[in-house]
Amino acid sequence: MLSKSFNVHLSLSVWLLCLQIISFKAEAKTLSGSFKKDFSTLRENLSKEEIRLLKVGFSLFSKPWVTAPSSTKRRDGLGPHFNAISCISCHHGLGRGAPPGVIQETDPALLFKVSPSSSLHEKFGVQINSRSLPNLLPEPQVVLRRKPQDAFVHDKEKAQDNAQAQYLYHLIGFPKQLVSPRIAPHLAGLGLIAEIPDQEIIENLKLSQGKIRIINNSIGRFGWKADHSTLKSQIAAAFRNDLGITNSLFPEEACSSRQQKCREAQSGDDEEGVEIRDDHLGFVVGLISSIAAPKKSANFNVRGKQIFSQISCTSCHRPNYLTKNNETISPYSDFLLHNMGKALSDGLNEKLSSYWKTPPLWGLGAIKRVNGHSRLLHDGRATSIEDAIAWHGGEAKESKNNYLRLSKEDKLALLSFLESI
Repeated sequence: MLSKSFNVHLSLSVWLLCLQIISFKAEAKTLSGSFKKDFSTLRENLSKEEIRLLKVGFSLFSKPWVTAPSSTKRRDGLGPHFNAISCISCHHGLGRGAPPGVIQETDPALLFKVSPSSSLHEKFGVQINSRSLPNLLPEPQVVLRRKPQDAFVHDKEKAQDNAQAQYLYHLIGFPKQLVSPRIAPHLAGLGLIAEIPDQEIIENLKLSQGKIRIINNSIGRFGWKADHSTLKSQIAAAFRNDLGITNSLFPEEACSSRQQKCREAQSGDDEEGVEIRDDHLGFVVGLISSIAAPKKSANFNVRGKQIFSQISCTSCHRPNYLTKNNETISPYSDFLLHNMGKALSDGLNEKLSSYWKTPPLWGLGAIKRVNGHSRLLHDGRATSIEDAIAWHGGEAKESKNNYLRLSKEDKLALLSFLESI
């Protein structure tokens, strides 16, 4: 009789033989798929063993999860409530998601957090999940409406139809309850961000008014609010909250105390008592850790880079770091929380409502190529880089005003630079 460990090894070997996910090119290795490769180029010098394991990770990332019980034991346990059936549903091409109606009518890439102080939190937990198992009622749908605001004119000589528009979100049946949207960011370079020494982020406090987010005695650097200090924690939370897949870090289903049927739903637990084993979760972490930083465009605008520094954007969007492995990277973020003003407040946390982690800017120009849109900020409300700048307030207001005072030529140079990094 074959041993259990041999069975697992044999199954994985057969599984891997069926996967053809690495494209070997002269210049780089990339993940294969029907998408542009800007966010799916692998880091250099990966060993054969690392590539072998990231293939498993890509399968767990890209293939649909199914409800339990199922013969597909490695990928069952979806739900009870969920927004997506796979990671790639929200991160097509490992890229950035879009609000519903931009690329497709319904889009799981935009999810909704619930205020801890809201009565909705008691009913639905930390997040609204609009899909459910067949025997459960789904949580309420979120309706999106837009409220036009004053036009933001980028060209003083010719007013452009580039009006800011504030998203207003309403829960069907709960119009007065507060929820806050989050869009799925691109995933390139996250493994490199994990390798930035803590002291480098601490040093950023000397340059701005930002705050460090401490999570379990470690510096938070992942998520829109720097909610997670490790890549494993960020990915594990997404599995549990977005797909309903429990794991070693989040072993309980995301059911509220009042969702009894949710708590009684069939689980896909394996011998570890969770729906994705820790080694399999590690394969996904290994996959994301192996994605290279977005490649700079050949049309790098030197003048635009100078302007970016002159108008004080680098006080928050720090360009360069030296990682623990002595690799120089340019994410353009200080990974601190900054008060961005009332217009960007999410209302969920009284102390951090207007605070957001400085998002890395690398890969801005590739979003359009990979994902077919240019929607920016934490909820995709900005329709362009200029619109995103227009929403800057609070600590970033001075830099925004510096931008507004630029000549048309300097604005174009700056935007060209941002699209090239």
